[in-house]
Amino acid sequence: QMCIRDRVIAYNVLAQFNRYYSKIYMRNALKEFEQKGLKPILCPITNYEPTHIVKRSEQIAQRFPEIIGSTDNRVTVIAHGASGLDFRYYISKLGGNKYIKNLITLATPHQGSFLADSLDSQQINKAAVEVPIQSICGIYPASFKELNAKNMMGFNMTVLDAEDVNYYSIGGEKVSIEIAEALIYSNYFIKENKAKYVPNDNDGIFAIDEVK
Repeated sequence: QMCIRDRVIAYNVLAQFNRYYSKIYMRNALKEFEQKGLKPILCPITNYEPTHIVKRSEQIAQRFPEIIGSTDNRVTVIAHGASGLDFRYYISKLGGNKYIKNLITLATPHQGSFLADSLDSQQINKAAVEVPIQSICGIYPASFKELNAKNMMGFNMTVLDAEDVNYYSIGGEKVSIEIAEALIYSNYFIKENKAKYVPNDNDGIFAIDEVK
């Protein structure tokens, strides 16, 4: 459980998303924390160029101690999308558990992404997916493809949870009328093409079973 002394760091790797949508997207969650006397700090990772999980995690390792200051009380991190994977790596491999007590991931594809697999195998209209992923979410196609199921399986085998950190994962689904227009195609593609015996409810990018 989080106590009144905890600090909450809302971290977002996605450049465009952070610039335009983060405060709206996280508004209700942040209100809940503020009502408990916690004032979240919203901050993005500095480098948004096409890169990979390890590189972004190293950027976190460089900046995070400065952001949180004193290490007397470890903090709670809310990480959206791919930044959830970055923080898992940071905690597991780069000593992030020294600073972090709770990691809450929102829409993070821990099990890999069917959409990334489809892009990798060229089974989807690239323009219909890559453009909105980059323009709305701010994640470059090259970085997004890293989230394929095979890569994430290897990631989960080697990037182990720290015993002294609590992990929470939250995902969501949206019906077509709730989806941003640019993500309607990917929302429909996942529902229609993902194996029928696998949960295919999704938020326009990641399916429910992918964020567990």
